[in-house]
Amino acid sequence: MKKKSSYNFDKKYKILVIGSSGLIGKSLVNGLIKKKIKPICYDLLKPESKSNIVFVKGSIENLDNLYKKTKNIKIDVVIHLAAYLGVRNTELNRLKCLNTNILGTINVLNFCKKKRIKKIIFSSSSEVYGEGGSFFLKEDFFLKPKSIYGLTKVVNEEYIKEYCKKYNLNFNICRFFNIYGVSQNKEFVIPNFVNKIKNNKFIKIYGKGNQVRSFCYVDDATKALIKLIFQNKKNKIYNIGNNKEPIKIINLAKLVYKLSKKKVKIKKINFLKSDRTSKREIYERKPDISKAIKELNYNPKIKLIDGIKKLLNENII
Repeated sequence: MKKKSSYNFDKKYKILVIGSSGLIGKSLVNGLIKKKIKPICYDLLKPESKSNIVFVKGSIENLDNLYKKTKNIKIDVVIHLAAYLGVRNTELNRLKCLNTNILGTINVLNFCKKKRIKKIIFSSSSEVYGEGGSFFLKEDFFLKPKSIYGLTKVVNEEYIKEYCKKYNLNFNICRFFNIYGVSQNKEFVIPNFVNKIKNNKFIKIYGKGNQVRSFCYVDDATKALIKLIFQNKKNKIYNIGNNKEPIKIINLAKLVYKLSKKKVKIKKINFLKSDRTSKREIYERKPDISKAIKELNYNPKIKLIDGIKKLLNENII
C-alpha cells in the first residue's frame, strides 16, 4: 500500500518553483511533470519544457509580478532554488551576492507568509561547511564557510529557521554537494572540463589537483527534492549528494580525458590565478547522507562515469 502524501495535489498550481531555469530547477520541473503535476515556474528565463508549464517572469529581488500573477492561486509548497552563484561571480560581485541571496530570500519568506503557504524547501549548499577534512560531513557539524556565497547560505538558513518559527511555517533545507549535469554552466568543474576537451583546449586544475569532492548527478539530487515535497518532514536539514565516489580533481580530469578519447593536456595552475586563493580553497569535502537515506529513502544511483558520459554526449553552454 502506497504511503499517502502529506499534501493534497489534486488541484492545479499547488507547487511553486522559484529558480526554475537553473540546473536543479529544470530537472525538478521535469520530474514534477512526469508525476502529472503542473508547477508554477518563476525565474528570469523560461525553463525548457515540452509540456505547457505555468511561467511567471521575475527575480527574487522583486516579487511584485509573482504576487500579481498568483493572486487568486492557492500554493501549498514553495521550492526556493534561486541564487546568485559561482565562485568567481560571487567573489567579484560580493555586494550583489549578499543582496540577491539574503534580501531575495527574505522576499520569498514574506511571500510565503502573505500567501499562507504551508511549507518552503530551501536550496542551501555544501559551501556552508567550508573545509571538511577527512570527515564525511554530517548536518550537525559546525558551519565555517570560506566563500561569500557560503556565508549567504548560512545567513539564509538561520533566517529561514527563525522566520518560520515566528510565523508558524514549515521548512526543509537541502545542502547540495557538487551537483552537476547536462546544460550546467561551463564555469562549474565537470562541464568546464568537458567543454575544454570538446574544444581541444587544455584542462586547467589549480594547485596539485589533490582537492577531493563528491559529485552528484542532478537527476539524483532532484529525487530528494520530490521526496521532500510529498513526505511530511518538518523543519529538517538534509545533506543531498552522492557519497559513493569521492575523487581528487586531478583524477577527475584524467577520467574525463580518458572517457573523451581525445588527446588533451592537463595543465596545473598556481592558486594565485584561481578563483580561490590557497588559504580559501576547500581541500576536502564529502557528504554524510545517512540522514537522507534513513528518513527520505534517498539513494543516489548514477555513477560518476555515467554522468560524465551524458555531458560528453551533449552540448555544453
